[in-house]
Amino acid sequence: MPNQIPDRDHTAEPASELLTIAEAAQLLRAPVATLRYWRHLGTGPHSFRLGRRVLYRRDDLHAWIDARRDQGTAERSPAPEAQANVGGEPRTLVPRPRPRKAGRVSAGTEASYRRATRPEG
Repeated sequence: MPNQIPDRDHTAEPASELLTIAEAAQLLRAPVATLRYWRHLGTGPHSFRLGRRVLYRRDDLHAWIDARRDQGTAERSPAPEAQANVGGEPRTLVPRPRPRKAGRVSAGTEASYRRATRPEG
């Protein structure tokens, strides 16, 4: 069989190892737009361009998933610097609520403020 096409599997990387952005999005179960946004921010899995196409290595996607999983378990337990030692016992710091927007004060709030700030007498 002299007209056989040579087998390229042994010389090139298998095509299944390189994923398009759509295939990577399917693997990550995320929209393609999210992967584009992560790429723009530089926070997503490692990707590269080959011509006009954005490609991902399957190993890079799995490594990124593993890193995110490990980071998620670290976020669940408070870090040592998030502990305040007040009165001898450690206490987790809680962020303060954001202040309300400036604007019109309701009549009920205004009346209660007047009662609270009224001089005694």
